[in-house]
Amino acid sequence: MKEKVKKILKKFLMNFCFLILEVYSFLRKGQLKDFEKLNLKIGILFLKPLGFGDLIMLSPAIEAFFKIFPNSEIFLITSLPKVINFEKIKYLSKDQAKEKKFDLIISPTLNLRHFPFVFKASFWLGYFSKPKIQSNFVKESKSYDGRKEHYLLRAIKLIEVLDKNLAEKFLEEIKKKTLKYPEIILKKPAFFEEIEKPYLALAPFSFWEERQWPLSYFREVIKEILKKKLVKKIVILGGKSSWEEKKLKELLKGLESASIINLVGKTNWSETAFIIKNAKIYLGVDSGPSHLAYLLAKKVFVIFVSVNPKTIIPFIQQEGIFYFFPKACSNFPCYDGIFRPDFKKCQKCAQTISPKEVLQKIFSST
Repeated sequence: MKEKVKKILKKFLMNFCFLILEVYSFLRKGQLKDFEKLNLKIGILFLKPLGFGDLIMLSPAIEAFFKIFPNSEIFLITSLPKVINFEKIKYLSKDQAKEKKFDLIISPTLNLRHFPFVFKASFWLGYFSKPKIQSNFVKESKSYDGRKEHYLLRAIKLIEVLDKNLAEKFLEEIKKKTLKYPEIILKKPAFFEEIEKPYLALAPFSFWEERQWPLSYFREVIKEILKKKLVKKIVILGGKSSWEEKKLKELLKGLESASIINLVGKTNWSETAFIIKNAKIYLGVDSGPSHLAYLLAKKVFVIFVSVNPKTIIPFIQQEGIFYFFPKACSNFPCYDGIFRPDFKKCQKCAQTISPKEVLQKIFSST
């Protein structure tokens, strides 16, 4: 019942904010043209709960904004560390952004926390209250479908509003799977030489309960991989949160400690990226580390429970990327990017992806 009430309240808030911004955009209507000649201060908003995976997915489009505004100063407003190397875009924290006046604010994906920034800028463009473009200098009715459309396309729609030729170039590269993603900043951990190779990099934890594959299933997969000596070590990756520590203890029950290297909470994002890149195999759930793996790892195996993998996996050659999802679920994918699904139902669906299915694909592909 509480979840239904939350959903109703969120819908109301989204509609209310959308209406407010429509009126405000009409009252503050302005004009921007000859973008390449303008010298603007531009803020690209990327605040929590948006995470590292979201940023990686949008990164080609975010970098492309500099091509549209080559003489402007562009800032990525985020609490995320600098792991993606945007050559011409500077990182800026939310607190630092409060002290700046922006000529143009861009929201490349929906986040209601981006909404207040509109009132501190002269111009705005993006998704502030619904998955529908709002702006005070262009009039567009474009929107995106979080269930069916690839994540990157929502930002490309913003690019199309500003530069149709550049958007067409993006779409052509997507079709050919030749799209270039910005460089990931790698850092070799001081202890890396102590990790016995070959190893499997494992990222088994999801902050979102509806995306979690049973840890007992991960345990079965680990045991079989070690038994068949496919790798020498299992390197477990994760953050510093208390919930990850709790899940780690559950995962490790009955596993041979000599074959496990626990790096949960012990590496930063750049070190995690380095470890993933040098692994023989990567295995994880739909999470930030998996988005790194798509771009860096040799063999990638990812388990999806509530999100459509075709809307997530990058537009690159995908020979080494394999994914699993609950084929028997009539409501899959059940996450639309706005309202979280019933995690209890998702957990039941997660159990339909068997360890045997995952192991068969791993052994047949490596």
